[in-house]
Amino acid sequence: VEERCVISHQFKDNLERQVEQTLLMEKKWTRHIGSTELRHGSFLDPKHHNFLISANKILVNNANDIFGSRSSLEGKPTLDAYIAALFASSEPGTIMVTLYPITGYLGRSIEKENEHRKKRNLQESLDASFFTCEQVNLGTGVVSWSHGKEINVWVYSRVHQSDESGDAYFLCDNIHCDAAQNNVATAAVY
Repeated sequence: VEERCVISHQFKDNLERQVEQTLLMEKKWTRHIGSTELRHGSFLDPKHHNFLISANKILVNNANDIFGSRSSLEGKPTLDAYIAALFASSEPGTIMVTLYPITGYLGRSIEKENEHRKKRNLQESLDASFFTCEQVNLGTGVVSWSHGKEINVWVYSRVHQSDESGDAYFLCDNIHCDAAQNNVATAAVY
């Protein structure tokens, strides 16, 4: 029976070493993301406005255009339009991921707007738009509700512009407009 005890001690020692190595690896690979605060309520409620625009990472579950035209109450903007306004009010560096594009409410990204300005012989500018947008394909079968369809997300990033206030601006692209010719920026949110 004595040899069984030796084997059990070796097994225990080996197991403890593996646990210790695993814990060291977890510490090495664990990312600390800072504080996370979740709130229950409507993002339309003004009491949440400052909280929402101060977030630096935003995930919008607007899959299948659920916050689009079907979400609109008579005389009110859609929920996607409201989210676009919140994003425009956020700080430069904020990243927002949506499950359905909202560029129809934001306008063109800085890349697309500068391409458009260039075609119209207008000067490219940091103030052409206040965000970048990238469509990312996550693949198929990544969510239970996709039924084998490919899932895309849209990653929006608020960019730093020439005005140090952090406010969001865009430029007019009408070649007959003095503001467009002189790169006079317009506030995205009033």
